[in-house]
Amino acid sequence: MESLKIEYYEILEEEKLPKLELTFDQMEEDLESIKVGLQTLLLKHDDISKSSITNRYILTIVGIWSPVLNSYVRGRVILDSASQSHFMTLQFASKLGLEKKKVNLAVSGLSENSINIKWKINNAFISNKDSSYTSPLDFLIVSSITDFVPSTQPNFRIKKFNDINRSFLADPTFDEPGKIDMIIGAELFYQIIKDGRKVISDNLTLINSVFGFIVSGSINTTNHKISFLISESESIYR
Repeated sequence: MESLKIEYYEILEEEKLPKLELTFDQMEEDLESIKVGLQTLLLKHDDISKSSITNRYILTIVGIWSPVLNSYVRGRVILDSASQSHFMTLQFASKLGLEKKKVNLAVSGLSENSINIKWKINNAFISNKDSSYTSPLDFLIVSSITDFVPSTQPNFRIKKFNDINRSFLADPTFDEPGKIDMIIGAELFYQIIKDGRKVISDNLTLINSVFGFIVSGSINTTNHKISFLISESESIYR
């Protein structure tokens, strides 16, 4: 790419060079995005897709402060005790309007595939609903985290669960398919989890957290593909 710049600089007038520099920068960004997209597809292709698999949910709703909007913006989060970093999708980061810093970080994820991360956000403040818990976090910016979670809406037939007031849940819509905006990793995982569990059935348990009760357990769904990218050598987008 640098050799192309030099060759073109020799034949263009000086006033056109700044625009050309921007064009090449954009081309580099586009090439990197294509590279990341292909690697993400490889990751997803490599994931397990069965007629019936067990999915675990550690989901919560988190508020992230947006100085542009002058308010907290709610995002859907997967808590991951195995992840050494925190991740946020590019789409959600753009919605917040937070300043992105350039980085050059290689991380590896599923199947040991590696992707370069190009952007991060420093000191993004997360909060629960009543702001009794807040914490600054640094997020690595990625193109996407997973497919919709869950892939299909489960049908709970457990009366004890259906009688629960969903307003007490960390994610009242945990069983509705939706995008994941962030992964919060091990650094905060055990600060977020509190004492107290409620066993609903052999498969479902409510775990207390600073965000409310998290539904943890397993259900059977079909054709679910998931591509979490977890750990500090973790796979994600630049």
